[in-house]
Amino acid sequence: MEIIFEESIVKKLLFLVFLTAVFAFSCGNVLTKKLFLDEEAKTSDDEKNDDRTDLDEERVDEVTDEVSDEDIHKLDEIEDVDIEEGFCGDKTVNGEEVCDGGSRFCSELGEGSGLATCKSDCSGWDTISCEEEEPECTGTESKCVGTAINVCKNEKWIESLDCSDDGMICRVAKCITPGVDDPRIDFTGPDYEGDTILVFNTSHDGDSSSFSGTLTGSLVASPKIEKIDDVPFLRNDLRPPMPGIGRPAWLSDIRKLPKEPIAFVQGDTDTFYIHDFGTENMESITAELKYVGTEIEIWLVSGESFSSSNIQAIANEFDSVIFDLVTTNFYTQPDVDGNGKVSLILGDLGGSAAGYISPGDFYSKSEYPYSNFRDLIYIESSMPISNIYSTLTHEFQHLCHNNRNLIVEDDWNSGNLYYRWIDEGLAMAAQHMYEGAQQDMIYVANDSYYNSSVRDGNSLLYWDYYDTNKVYSDYAMAYLFFQYLRIQAGNDTTIYNDIIICESNDYTCVENIIKSKVDSEYDLGEFMVDFRIALILEDNSGPYGFGGESAFKFTMPYFKGSSATLRGGGGLYLNSVSTFTAPSDAGNNIVFVGIDSN
Repeated sequence: MEIIFEESIVKKLLFLVFLTAVFAFSCGNVLTKKLFLDEEAKTSDDEKNDDRTDLDEERVDEVTDEVSDEDIHKLDEIEDVDIEEGFCGDKTVNGEEVCDGGSRFCSELGEGSGLATCKSDCSGWDTISCEEEEPECTGTESKCVGTAINVCKNEKWIESLDCSDDGMICRVAKCITPGVDDPRIDFTGPDYEGDTILVFNTSHDGDSSSFSGTLTGSLVASPKIEKIDDVPFLRNDLRPPMPGIGRPAWLSDIRKLPKEPIAFVQGDTDTFYIHDFGTENMESITAELKYVGTEIEIWLVSGESFSSSNIQAIANEFDSVIFDLVTTNFYTQPDVDGNGKVSLILGDLGGSAAGYISPGDFYSKSEYPYSNFRDLIYIESSMPISNIYSTLTHEFQHLCHNNRNLIVEDDWNSGNLYYRWIDEGLAMAAQHMYEGAQQDMIYVANDSYYNSSVRDGNSLLYWDYYDTNKVYSDYAMAYLFFQYLRIQAGNDTTIYNDIIICESNDYTCVENIIKSKVDSEYDLGEFMVDFRIALILEDNSGPYGFGGESAFKFTMPYFKGSSATLRGGGGLYLNSVSTFTAPSDAGNNIVFVGIDSN
């Protein structure tokens, strides 16, 4: 019931309450004084109090006469009504209100993504703007994330158990003791079960070698069918010889740098030295500056045919996509010539070269006569423009990587071949980030014209530019290894920069990532073994696969001989029909693993 009060009545009622309180207080004072005053004072005070009391009673009577019976009735009604404080819109949730203004994330209400707002009557949340989320998972799936088992609950992945709490690891969504509890993997020996036997050299040194042992027993020819037809022509990035003169003088004495960088403008020409990989000679050529962009300037070798629209497209792609991708995820660019731009030269590089950089260009011309003294990338001009984009991404990673290792860290030995598997693996990781899976590298790893070196035990850690067939296997294994590392590290692409800024510039830079991002108990040798197992089993989660990424499908080649010499990081697959016994003449660091791939 709604009651409307007249202002005059309310004032009268409040004044009546006030006088009643005063009257009661006055009477209380009279009683107190009567108890403590002597007889003479008591008589005097009583007379005064009687007068005051009479006056107060008269005033109460006057007010009472002004308050009608109707007013008193309304006062009684006030006492009977339960008046609720607050109202919808006062920004405070009162009584039965669910909300009072504001918003909440839809996910907190189980309503997908977006924001829900409070309804106008405060009765609940308006979820009309919430959008349904794609489920992270369905059903009762489970998977390994690092050492933890994650299960699918309400279409989201929830960690249910960390296997490392019991000193175990996660494999195929189960906590297992390595080499014991996964029935598909036999690490124990000397007798190994499985249709595939992995023979692997766990040494971290690609320059060292060990004998596989004499491989006998129930081995049969490879069950795979080699694909020899329709062999594509593959290009690679090569590296001209290093000057071999150590640290550039300008790093020691900044005064030896040119005082002012030469400001070239479009249409200018200059002389360059380009390495011809067909003849292995250094050639002097003339090139014209065709375009100057925000981050790049593009030169074209005189006599080469290349459209101005394609040059414009390359500059736009570099300035808007490639530059930020590489400098953000890998490392920053050098600027040895002080012009604030990366230089690109397009021309005929000879042989099968797609592109390259030369640390020789970090030297002044007085120190190294073939130096172009620029932050320079060389690209084969005859390739399709999509290949030029990809190669430019690859080579720009090399340029930035060398900026860190050579110029910043002053490590002029890091360009040697023992580090090349890391530099090349990261360059292909940049390509993967730019355009997705590198299908030509997956092709090489599988049965093909190019993968005889993989079949015969190619080492991940040893790079061989001088064997034009083997080098493709080097690229393929380095690409696959660093993609495997990315996936096992939780798809964390910050690992690329972490590896580059690591100052030891050797395998420990990779091993540090394995220990910090994957499993602190791993070393590089053990991780490489799991990588080789993953190429066979292809699990959708855990260490024996590539996280279910659809591009990574393999038909690895099987070894056909009776023995091999394996470099550190090299391995063979054998096809076995029954128990395989490890040979007694196997060398140091050689391990055997039985794999049931069926």
